[in-house]
Amino acid sequence: MTSEDSAHVLAPPPLIYGAFLALGYFTRGLLPRELVAPPYNWTFGFVLLLIGMVLVLLPALTLLRSKTALNPYRATSRIVTTGLFSVSRNPIYLGLTAGYLGVAIAFNLTVAVLLTPLVLLAMYYGVIRREEAYLERKFGDEYRQYKARVRRWL
Repeated sequence: MTSEDSAHVLAPPPLIYGAFLALGYFTRGLLPRELVAPPYNWTFGFVLLLIGMVLVLLPALTLLRSKTALNPYRATSRIVTTGLFSVSRNPIYLGLTAGYLGVAIAFNLTVAVLLTPLVLLAMYYGVIRREEAYLERKFGDEYRQYKARVRRWL
Protein backbone atom coordinates (compact mmCIF):
# COMPACT_ATOMS: atom_id res chain seq x y z
CA MET A 1 0.00 0.00 0.00
CA THR A 2 1.81 3.13 -1.18
CA SER A 3 0.60 6.66 -1.37
CA GLU A 4 1.33 8.88 -4.35
CA ASP A 5 2.75 11.30 -1.77
CA SER A 6 5.47 9.03 -0.40
CA ALA A 7 9.09 8.10 -0.95
CA HIS A 8 8.25 4.78 -2.63
CA VAL A 9 11.04 2.95 -0.83
CA LEU A 10 12.09 -0.49 -2.04
CA ALA A 11 11.04 -2.21 1.20
CA PRO A 12 10.43 -1.29 4.83
CA PRO A 13 13.86 -0.68 6.39
CA PRO A 14 13.39 -3.22 9.23
CA LEU A 15 12.62 -5.84 6.58
CA ILE A 16 15.86 -5.06 4.73
CA TYR A 17 17.92 -5.43 7.92
CA GLY A 18 15.95 -8.53 8.92
CA ALA A 19 16.45 -10.20 5.55
CA PHE A 20 20.22 -9.74 5.69
CA LEU A 21 20.29 -10.91 9.30
CA ALA A 22 18.33 -14.02 8.32
CA LEU A 23 20.76 -14.65 5.47
CA GLY A 24 23.62 -14.34 7.95
CA TYR A 25 21.90 -16.73 10.33
CA PHE A 26 21.15 -19.39 7.74
CA THR A 27 24.70 -19.25 6.36
CA ARG A 28 26.37 -19.21 9.78
CA GLY A 29 28.08 -22.55 9.15
CA LEU A 30 30.01 -21.20 6.16
CA LEU A 31 32.38 -19.20 8.32
CA PRO A 32 32.32 -20.77 11.78
CA ARG A 33 34.88 -18.41 13.27
CA GLU A 34 33.94 -16.48 16.36
CA LEU A 35 33.90 -12.74 15.89
CA VAL A 36 34.09 -12.09 19.60
CA ALA A 37 34.88 -14.81 22.12
CA PRO A 38 32.07 -15.84 24.47
CA PRO A 39 30.85 -14.41 26.81
CA TYR A 40 32.06 -11.06 25.45
CA ASN A 41 30.06 -11.53 22.27
CA TRP A 42 26.85 -11.36 24.32
CA THR A 43 27.99 -8.30 26.25
CA PHE A 44 29.21 -6.38 23.21
CA GLY A 45 26.24 -7.47 21.13
CA PHE A 46 23.75 -6.51 23.84
CA VAL A 47 25.34 -3.06 24.25
CA LEU A 48 25.11 -2.43 20.50
CA LEU A 49 21.52 -3.69 20.43
CA LEU A 50 20.62 -1.41 23.33
CA ILE A 51 22.23 1.59 21.60
CA GLY A 52 20.34 0.66 18.44
CA MET A 53 17.03 0.48 20.29
CA VAL A 54 17.56 3.95 21.75
CA LEU A 55 18.54 5.31 18.32
CA VAL A 56 15.33 3.89 16.87
CA LEU A 57 12.89 4.74 19.66
CA LEU A 58 13.91 8.34 20.44
CA PRO A 59 13.68 9.58 16.82
CA ALA A 60 10.48 7.58 16.29
CA LEU A 61 8.94 9.39 19.26
CA THR A 62 10.20 12.70 17.87
CA LEU A 63 8.45 11.99 14.55
CA LEU A 64 5.24 10.97 16.29
CA ARG A 65 5.29 14.10 18.49
CA SER A 66 5.83 16.18 15.35
CA LYS A 67 2.75 14.53 13.85
CA THR A 68 4.54 13.36 10.73
CA ALA A 69 4.80 9.90 9.23
CA LEU A 70 7.16 7.31 10.61
CA ASN A 71 6.12 4.91 7.86
CA PRO A 72 8.07 5.62 4.62
CA TYR A 73 4.99 4.60 2.60
CA ARG A 74 2.98 7.50 4.01
CA ALA A 75 3.12 11.21 3.26
CA THR A 76 5.53 13.32 5.27
CA SER A 77 3.95 16.49 6.60
CA ARG A 78 7.08 18.33 7.77
CA ILE A 79 10.84 18.16 8.06
CA VAL A 80 11.83 17.29 11.61
CA THR A 81 15.09 18.89 12.71
CA THR A 82 14.90 18.46 16.48
CA GLY A 83 16.27 15.78 18.78
CA LEU A 84 18.61 13.32 17.10
CA PHE A 85 17.51 14.67 13.72
CA SER A 86 19.63 17.74 14.51
CA VAL A 87 22.81 15.61 14.29
CA SER A 88 21.82 12.92 11.77
CA ARG A 89 19.30 12.87 8.95
CA ASN A 90 18.89 9.13 9.50
CA PRO A 91 19.16 8.36 13.21
CA ILE A 92 16.64 5.51 12.94
CA TYR A 93 18.76 3.83 10.27
CA LEU A 94 21.83 4.29 12.47
CA GLY A 95 19.88 2.54 15.21
CA LEU A 96 18.82 -0.29 12.91
CA THR A 97 22.46 -0.71 11.83
CA ALA A 98 23.68 -0.80 15.44
CA GLY A 99 20.96 -3.30 16.35
CA TYR A 100 21.78 -5.44 13.32
CA LEU A 101 25.45 -5.54 14.26
CA GLY A 102 24.57 -6.17 17.91
CA VAL A 103 22.52 -9.26 17.06
CA ALA A 104 25.12 -10.47 14.55
CA ILE A 105 27.93 -10.13 17.09
CA ALA A 106 25.95 -11.62 19.97
CA PHE A 107 25.26 -14.74 17.92
CA ASN A 108 28.68 -14.72 16.19
CA LEU A 109 27.07 -14.47 12.75
CA THR A 110 30.25 -13.75 10.82
CA VAL A 111 28.49 -13.71 7.44
CA ALA A 112 25.94 -11.19 8.71
CA VAL A 113 28.73 -8.86 9.84
CA LEU A 114 30.48 -9.25 6.50
CA LEU A 115 27.19 -8.43 4.75
CA THR A 116 26.91 -5.06 6.55
CA PRO A 117 28.25 -3.07 3.55
CA LEU A 118 25.59 -4.71 1.35
CA VAL A 119 22.90 -3.84 3.89
CA LEU A 120 24.03 -0.23 3.82
CA LEU A 121 24.08 -0.21 0.00
CA ALA A 122 20.55 -1.64 -0.06
CA MET A 123 19.46 1.03 2.40
CA TYR A 124 21.15 3.80 0.44
CA TYR A 125 19.81 2.86 -2.99
CA GLY A 126 16.51 1.32 -1.94
CA VAL A 127 15.47 3.71 0.82
CA ILE A 128 17.63 6.77 1.57
CA ARG A 129 18.07 8.10 -1.97
CA ARG A 130 14.35 7.68 -2.59
CA GLU A 131 13.46 9.44 0.65
CA GLU A 132 15.87 12.28 -0.04
CA ALA A 133 14.52 12.79 -3.57
CA TYR A 134 10.95 12.76 -2.22
CA LEU A 135 11.74 15.27 0.53
CA GLU A 136 13.55 17.54 -1.89
CA ARG A 137 10.59 17.46 -4.32
CA LYS A 138 8.12 18.10 -1.53
CA PHE A 139 9.96 20.65 0.61
CA GLY A 140 12.49 22.18 -1.82
CA ASP A 141 14.84 24.74 -0.28
CA GLU A 142 13.79 23.90 3.27
CA TYR A 143 15.05 20.35 2.84
CA ARG A 144 18.15 21.42 0.89
CA GLN A 145 19.10 23.76 3.75
CA TYR A 146 18.58 20.96 6.27
CA LYS A 147 20.74 18.64 4.11
CA ALA A 148 23.49 21.27 4.04
CA ARG A 149 23.44 21.58 7.86
CA VAL A 150 23.04 17.96 8.96
CA ARG A 151 25.00 14.94 7.82
CA ARG A 152 23.29 11.85 6.46
CA TRP A 153 24.73 9.50 9.10
CA LEU A 154 26.89 11.27 11.70
